[in-house]
Amino acid sequence: MDGATESKHIIIGTYRCKKKWEIIKNWDACCEEALQEGNMIGLHSTKNSRTIHNWYQDFRKERKIKVNVLPGKHNLPPFLQQNPGVIIALKEFGREHLHELSVELFLVHIHDKILPKLVKDTTNADPTDERYNNDLVALLGRFGLSSVSISTACQWMKCLGFKFQVRKKCYYFDGHKKLATVESRKKFIHCYLTYEWLAHWWIQLTEEESTEYENKGLVPQNSGYHYSSDTGINMVEYHVDSCSDFQERMNKETLFGGNLSVRKEENKRPLLIFGHDEAIFKQFLPTKKSWCGPNGETALVLKDEGQGLMISAFQSREFGFGYHLDDEQLAKVNFGRRGEKHLDEEAAKKYKGNSLKGNLKESPFIFVFEYGASNESYWCYEHMMLQLEDCLDVLKALHPQYDFLILFDHSCGHDKQQPNGLNVENMSKNYGGQQSFLQSTIIKQEEGYLGPYQCTLAVSSVQNFVFQ
Repeated sequence: MDGATESKHIIIGTYRCKKKWEIIKNWDACCEEALQEGNMIGLHSTKNSRTIHNWYQDFRKERKIKVNVLPGKHNLPPFLQQNPGVIIALKEFGREHLHELSVELFLVHIHDKILPKLVKDTTNADPTDERYNNDLVALLGRFGLSSVSISTACQWMKCLGFKFQVRKKCYYFDGHKKLATVESRKKFIHCYLTYEWLAHWWIQLTEEESTEYENKGLVPQNSGYHYSSDTGINMVEYHVDSCSDFQERMNKETLFGGNLSVRKEENKRPLLIFGHDEAIFKQFLPTKKSWCGPNGETALVLKDEGQGLMISAFQSREFGFGYHLDDEQLAKVNFGRRGEKHLDEEAAKKYKGNSLKGNLKESPFIFVFEYGASNESYWCYEHMMLQLEDCLDVLKALHPQYDFLILFDHSCGHDKQQPNGLNVENMSKNYGGQQSFLQSTIIKQEEGYLGPYQCTLAVSSVQNFVFQ
């Protein structure tokens, strides 16, 4: 029974109750009586007699039953309305696959994941059981469905708030809160913090100095690592980021802005940690807003954004942005590179003409790249590898007593595909000519391989991606 029907019955009950008890009971008692009678026959639209009071006043005024949409209720199909867990699962799936979302993909997820789980929870039948199809038909029949077609999936997507519209620049969901991403982030942070023990990012204070800092509120209470020195003095170790005074003090007293941690194992070498990223700078980049004249005059806007430069750079706490090399250091690095080949010979031959390492003319830690089809092409894996090898040659020559940790982000410019990898851009549309070498794929199972195309492909068959 929907909300409108319940409201109608309770209002009628209120009207009868008023006529019957108006002499011996007041209006509030009458509404309470109607509420109790409604609850006895299974009407639970409201638990407050004041709401019935308002309903009856609206009824007397308009002589119509006012349909109240209950909080949290939506105009959903019965299948979704009776299965709130399905709503949550479908919304999460849609958000996680927005970059490739389609009605077909939505439908495949419903048939492969949602419906089997519902049947499993209801009748404990798996898709491999003989009675699964009958149980599925019975389950859908309870909600007036004979099957879930592509039009049904499209309707459900619209009911859940998904819209098919023109792409536009706006905020986006980047997946930082995905469960897999959160778990991976925890592992990375734990691993990274253990690496910090090997870096020059620490300061050691006596217990008296530590107490003074903590009493002043400059560092959190009991946030340091307590230990005893070789001479028996009680000491406390802090990260230099714990207090701005620590960093300023270590910059004056040490070469790299901090000491090594006392918790570093003796058999492990100290570590230099670098982070890497790229950025694009364009010659003409207009702002979103501009001034115009009193009569509406506006400045002409250029048709293109002009010349573009990409800067690929490394940064570290010890050396700052990049790494400055004087002539003496540069000569020492080039002497060590003499006669050596790049590890990635194919990348060196492609962009340098040969695999031998040439002399560096400047620091490779900041690389300026003029990108574009008519310039130096676009930044890719080969550029990154060549720059990384050059930077490692510098570090190995000037800091042989250290190990090095280089942190890269996830970027398409950092990936390399297999020579025979499956890439739709390398596939030929016609017979003859020069065909790309793309590996074949064996269809091992339906899930993950065939999807909605089971009618044209079969399990155990070989799918070729070039004309045979």
